[in-house]
Amino acid sequence: MYKVLKQVLFNISGDFLPDPVFEWYKDKAGKYRFRLKAANGKIIAVSEGYSSKEGCVGGIESVKKNTSIAKIVEAKEE
Repeated sequence: MYKVLKQVLFNISGDFLPDPVFEWYKDKAGKYRFRLKAANGKIIAVSEGYSSKEGCVGGIESVKKNTSIAKIVEAKEE
């Protein structure tokens, strides 16, 4: 159990990995966006633009809610 926990909390060089985070920000066009950063600091998702901070935070809450139940499927050609 400790070995698995250690792999989750520390990277290969032994540095502690923080939790993944959602960051919201205002872009150059004045729209609010969020990005999801993995524990290693890499950006793994970026949102669409929102007209308000509240809408942006609501988008984060929606992603958090829906990803816990989302299935993985192959995209169909459009």
